Amino acid sequence: MNNGSTNILEIENLTTTLRIPGGKVSVVEGISFNVKAGEKLVIVGESGSGKSMTINSILQMVPDSLIDSYKGIIKIDGENILEMSKRKFKDIRGKKISLVAQNAMTSLDPSYKIGKQVMEIYRHNHKKASKEEAKKETLILLDKMGIKNPEHVFHSYPHELSGGLRQRVVIAMALTGNPKLIIADEPTSALDPTLQLQILDLLNEINQKFGTSILMITHDFGVVSYFADRVIVMYAGEILEMGTVDEVINYPLHPYTKGLLKCIPDLSWLDKEDKIEKRKLSSISGEVPNLAKKLTGCRFAPRVSDIPEDYHESSPKMHKITDTHWVRCTCYQYYLKDSIAGLEGVK
Repeated sequence: MNNGSTNILEIENLTTTLRIPGGKVSVVEGISFNVKAGEKLVIVGESGSGKSMTINSILQMVPDSLIDSYKGIIKIDGENILEMSKRKFKDIRGKKISLVAQNAMTSLDPSYKIGKQVMEIYRHNHKKASKEEAKKETLILLDKMGIKNPEHVFHSYPHELSGGLRQRVVIAMALTGNPKLIIADEPTSALDPTLQLQILDLLNEINQKFGTSILMITHDFGVVSYFADRVIVMYAGEILEMGTVDEVINYPLHPYTKGLLKCIPDLSWLDKEDKIEKRKLSSISGEVPNLAKKLTGCRFAPRVSDIPEDYHESSPKMHKITDTHWVRCTCYQYYLKDSIAGLEGVK
């Protein structure tokens, strides 16, 4: 699935298994993908699809009390972190890879001022930096984040700032080590629509100015459409579809991807004179399967009603549609009747 470009992150056949009462459960199952230099890749899916567990596996953030094993390869800038000591990986976190957490308020310590917290992260990533240098660089970073009065924010406590300002501070902390890859865990989910666009624009600016690769997770296809270069659709710990934004949004092949796209509200009727007209919001029937139970065959099959039985696979594999578009299902052959006109290289 590598197109030859330099990869900052390479995931090969990653399976993450947790210990649970009465046994074990694989919450990420045999996933493979890469993030290229300067790329913006977004993982989308429902709650319970495995998005967060994927990034927790990459960042080695699954608690020791829960993790049973990681299998596969996780390479950051060419180095397999599963073969590293915890100490070595701690040294590269913040420098080669860093995290922008979902909830900025819980990411910041309420008992310390913003400046002290950002400076602490900066000095962790730059061992020889003095306090004076750390303060200077912190103020510069806050300014780069579009914060109009960085000195005021520097001396403020987290609760004194708006949600948008807190999120900008968290992004600044992630940039203190000049990482090659930022992992953003639903960075806009707690913000109103206007602030969401501002944060996405800021991440876009970081990507363009510094060439920083960004791996984001979200449940919102609107974020995917606005922000991503490529998109991965996850379900029940597996990758079901992967491709460019144009391929996945305009020519979706997996029934789950189609279902997610149909869940987006249609607001086009607002442009009509009749503002009273209503549109029924679509939904995907059924529920995400319980991964604690042994799953066989297609994990999404119980939620599909419109596909002939002979199109189902007992053990679905990833099928290559184009050089960039992949789908885990033979159901795509059924859907190609409607989508083939927009797909190049399909045979």
